[in-house]
Amino acid sequence: MKLLKTIVLGFIAFLALWACSSEDNFDANAQFELDKKAIKNFASEKYPNAIADSSGSGIYYELISKADTATFQYKLNPDGSHIFPTATVNYRVLLLNGSEVDGNQAAEGFAFGLKQLIPAWHRAFFPKPSANSKQAVHGLLDRGLQPGDHIRFITPSAYAYGDQSRGSIPANSPLIFEIKVLKIVD
Repeated sequence: MKLLKTIVLGFIAFLALWACSSEDNFDANAQFELDKKAIKNFASEKYPNAIADSSGSGIYYELISKADTATFQYKLNPDGSHIFPTATVNYRVLLLNGSEVDGNQAAEGFAFGLKQLIPAWHRAFFPKPSANSKQAVHGLLDRGLQPGDHIRFITPSAYAYGDQSRGSIPANSPLIFEIKVLKIVD
C-alpha cells in the first residue's frame, strides 16, 4: 500500500510539473509585434532618417556613411545560398534605453566569419535579392555592406537572441547595432 501511495504521489507531482511547464509557452509572434512597434516608435523619435526594411522584418536602418565604391562582390552557391565572407569591423551594440552592452573600437577591428553571427547581421551585410534571385537572406542595401560603410540598424529580438539572454543583453531585447566595415574577404 505504501508503494502504491508513493507511485500515485509521484505521478501527481509529475503532472503538476508538466502543467506548469506547458503554461510557460513563449509567444514569438506576439513578441515580434511588440518589438516592431517599439522599434518604429524609437526610430521615429531618435533616428528620424532611419528607413524601414522593405521586407517587413521590422528592422530600421540608416547608412551613416557610404564607401565611394563597392569593392566586395558577394557570391552565391549554385542553390542560391550565400557564401559567407569574413568581415573586420568596429561595432557597438546598445539596448533601446541607450545602454551599451557590447562593442569593439580597436584600430585593428574585430574579425569574424559572418556565418557565425545573428540573422540581423546577415541582413545588414548581404545585398537585397534581385528580382530573379533565389538567395535566402533579404539584405537591407542593394549592394550589401562594403568596406568603408558605416551603418546603424535596430533589430527585433527575433533576428538577435530571441527569448534567450546573452551576458548583459536581456531576453527579448530589440538591439541597436552601429557597424563600421573595415574589410571583407572571401
